[in-house]
Amino acid sequence: MQDSIKKKHTFSQFELSVPLSINPNRGKTEYDGQKQNFFIPDGISTKMGYGIHFNKWLLLSAHTGLDWKIKPKLVSVPLYGQLSLAPLIGEEVRLLLQAGYGQSFALGRGKLSGNYYKFRLGIGSEELSIFIDASLYGFYVHQVPMGSFSIGVTVLNFD
Repeated sequence: MQDSIKKKHTFSQFELSVPLSINPNRGKTEYDGQKQNFFIPDGISTKMGYGIHFNKWLLLSAHTGLDWKIKPKLVSVPLYGQLSLAPLIGEEVRLLLQAGYGQSFALGRGKLSGNYYKFRLGIGSEELSIFIDASLYGFYVHQVPMGSFSIGVTVLNFD
């Protein structure tokens, strides 16, 4: 009984991802005869968070990080809360479902900010998962709504 009371139910999370954009030259043939890819890398994102968990499958956390997108020349800082579900779908394989909501701030663009939304689907082990996610920043740059579609890896560290 004393061991379960003293046991910590906290975790930290670190993630690294690459936002993708649609290649304007997709499907065109290059000089070597190969067709160009549909998606191309468009920056880099890194985020970190800290929170609490219940049996490593229900997680609630606070996050921040940096999102850099090359094409719109945008660096933003999201601050958000996140709810995660990580049920076991095999002996050691977990499905990762995450949804986040908060505020996003564009750096070097005045007072540009907006509501931040994030949705993620991943698969992996208890500590390491690969994922795809979609993020919306809640503001416009040159009359275009800002957001990203990314692939990446996340590392969870349970205390």
